Amino acid sequence: MVMGLIALIICVVSALIWPDVKITSTTGATVFLYSVGLLVGIKRFANKISFNILWTKVLAMIAGTNLGVYLVHPFFIKLFDKLFSINENDWFHIYIFPFLIYAVCIVFTLVCKKIPIIKNIFP
Repeated sequence: MVMGLIALIICVVSALIWPDVKITSTTGATVFLYSVGLLVGIKRFANKISFNILWTKVLAMIAGTNLGVYLVHPFFIKLFDKLFSINENDWFHIYIFPFLIYAVCIVFTLVCKKIPIIKNIFP
């Protein structure tokens, strides 16, 4: 987690100091390190808290959309790239976009599961 935090700080500081130098990419070592650090941090945090019944249901509902999110996220990434004209190496695309895309894909998947014809096809 410490290495992930250091990698995140390096990415943010370097993007602010040297905006022309692109050390962040979707497959770079720094992105990998802070992604692993974030995963470990979330797992440790989740093990320390107990969820009530409502949160358990909400998390189960979100977990049930993961295949649908996986299937439709490339479409929404391309759509939002065109709508917002954002470079894939931009800090917004790397740090904010994943959360935005995930939330939109969850809503889209849940809506598709409510439509009678599509719910039998859509995961």
